[in-house]
Amino acid sequence: MLTGAPTKGASAPAKVQALPSPPAAWPDETRLALVCLAYTFSACLYAPQQYYSFLSIYVQAAVVTVLPSVGLVVLGAALSKGRAAPLGYLKEKFADQFLYAGATVGIFILSISAFTTWKYNIPALVPFYADTFFADLDRSLFGADAWRILHDLLPEWSILLIQPLYSAVWFSLWFGVVGYVALRLNGPVRQRYLWALAATIVTVGTILATLLSSVGPVFYDQFIGGTRFSDLRVALASTSAGSDTIRYADYLSESYRSGESTFGSGISAMPSMHVAIAFLNALFFTSHGRRIAAAFWAFAVVIAVSSVYTGWHYAVDGCVSVVAVAIIWFAVSRALGLPLAGRIPAVAAGRPSSGKPDRGRSGVSTRRR
Repeated sequence: MLTGAPTKGASAPAKVQALPSPPAAWPDETRLALVCLAYTFSACLYAPQQYYSFLSIYVQAAVVTVLPSVGLVVLGAALSKGRAAPLGYLKEKFADQFLYAGATVGIFILSISAFTTWKYNIPALVPFYADTFFADLDRSLFGADAWRILHDLLPEWSILLIQPLYSAVWFSLWFGVVGYVALRLNGPVRQRYLWALAATIVTVGTILATLLSSVGPVFYDQFIGGTRFSDLRVALASTSAGSDTIRYADYLSESYRSGESTFGSGISAMPSMHVAIAFLNALFFTSHGRRIAAAFWAFAVVIAVSSVYTGWHYAVDGCVSVVAVAIIWFAVSRALGLPLAGRIPAVAAGRPSSGKPDRGRSGVSTRRR
């Protein structure tokens, strides 16, 4: 089983009760790895050339950006918290988790390559058909196109914040939270996040996205026809940051029409994976303390608003994502015997709880803040 080494226990405060060990029937993390590899194999079998192209792209991105970023964070922690003996600090805090973290990140890269492969091939499996329905549904629910309501409510300069948050920051957090979970957590807390993430990618990002095949407002006129959303593109093009959205949309459209596998390729609106991952992370960090929970919930709201403001999604896309992720989170939490929210005492990975909370990397700290 892919688990980190057990950590040393510490005396438990009398009022902290450790959670019971997870049900014996719950699939362990080896089975999770097998599920991810099966998902990967399915994409590789369906479109091998595209899969390997996307895999190469993501591996290069990880080597160039993710690994150096993680290395700087780890080195910074060693220099700031272990000034007397930084190498000893690294060995004590991270050595027994690096192998597991490396395997987790590796499987994650294989899985998102599969996710992108399936996303790219959605129109080949189910041609885009649902946009008119979702656009009409938005208008029925809100009395107007949701993007237009947000453009009227928010100041024009808000796109300067929306653009980087929706792109670079979101992608960084998607990779960063996976690395944090793999490197710093053990036990049911880690298992819940990784199982919920895998279920979200497969069910929301692949199955539902294929069944509800759609392109979103920013692509509507190109793929469906007409000028229904021409005002959206004009509004976005009126600012430099909004123009970046138009340029990236054109980049995706050209990738689709040329059949070229490029970074971030694939067009899909319903449901929104941006909203799904942001909402999942907010649920996860709810048990990590009020400040960080508030930050991630605020970020999830910003991503939901941004997805509509920029025209990547209809408002109902985010609503469906929230409902789907909530169901996944509830199901996984119930299977593991974990509360949906609130502070969770740590449980060492791979063994029953001893009734004592862990001191650091086994899960979420029980220390009051």
